[in-house]
Amino acid sequence: MNNLVNLSIKLLDAVIANDQQNINQATHSLKNVNLNSLNDDSEKISFWINIYNASFMLLHRKDIAKPKIYKVEAIYIDKKSLSLDVIEHQILRRGKMKYGVGYINNPVSFIKYGQLMPSRVDYRIHFTLNCGAISCPPISSYSNEDLNEKLDNASINFLRAETRVVENLNKIYTTRIFQWYLGDFGGMKGVREILFRFGIIEKDKLHYKIEFTRYNHEDSPDNIAKDYLKEHELTN
Repeated sequence: MNNLVNLSIKLLDAVIANDQQNINQATHSLKNVNLNSLNDDSEKISFWINIYNASFMLLHRKDIAKPKIYKVEAIYIDKKSLSLDVIEHQILRRGKMKYGVGYINNPVSFIKYGQLMPSRVDYRIHFTLNCGAISCPPISSYSNEDLNEKLDNASINFLRAETRVVENLNKIYTTRIFQWYLGDFGGMKGVREILFRFGIIEKDKLHYKIEFTRYNHEDSPDNIAKDYLKEHELTN
């Protein structure tokens, strides 16, 4: 496992366990790392997902309100001050504008963060990043060693929970995350293909009308994925 990815997992584990000593050790270590040691997409994506989720939980515990929590530059890595928005939109989403529905790029992002970005936008990140709301995907840890499998599993589990097919109406009700970042998913055609790919809908339902469900923004900051709880023998 990449050393930086391992450090990001240690931070996330410590945050979930509310282990302040290990939180302090991990955050101190992160200040002095070299981000250029993230060598490929699997290392970059797993590292930044873990850092995002751990950082959100830490900032939430400091009672930083939304939307300020996404903008405050309080994540210190490799002598850089980063925000949650920078990690999600400028790094993981490769410079996509936050409110651009996945179609508008911010060219400045490539100048500032180009070396930190994965080579492409992996839409599955949207089923891993937790914003502390009930409708957000649950938190788990990600490693470069089995990233593809874990991203698929996170996508399947989240979409199964958030999608409902009503056959007599020829409708599919699913997460509003698709609508917010539509371009990341390849438009409406891409949304249908994703739901089919992960076995959420059958082939003969691909023509059904898709409607996006109401997003529940009520606080749920400690929504931990079942696979993480099982692996760490924890209860939620």
